[in-house]
Amino acid sequence: MPKNIASIATPTLIIAGENEHSLIHQSQDTLSRVMKNAQSYVAPNMVHGWSLEAPNLFAQTVRNWLQKQPLSEQLQTVS
Repeated sequence: MPKNIASIATPTLIIAGENEHSLIHQSQDTLSRVMKNAQSYVAPNMVHGWSLEAPNLFAQTVRNWLQKQPLSEQLQTVS
């Protein structure tokens, strides 16, 4: 991980599929803790290519996030 990652102030959306490899979820957890403006979610029952598996959910999620609207209730917040 880059040493300056904690200084990144850009809002960042992090979403991983629920069925990702554990290394992806570990990275997601670390990024969520270190990056102050990160929002982290899990797409239930999805794999790494969840954006292709559920393109409508992906598009709506990105659209809502960019417009600062609530994200889909299908996504699970990573705490």
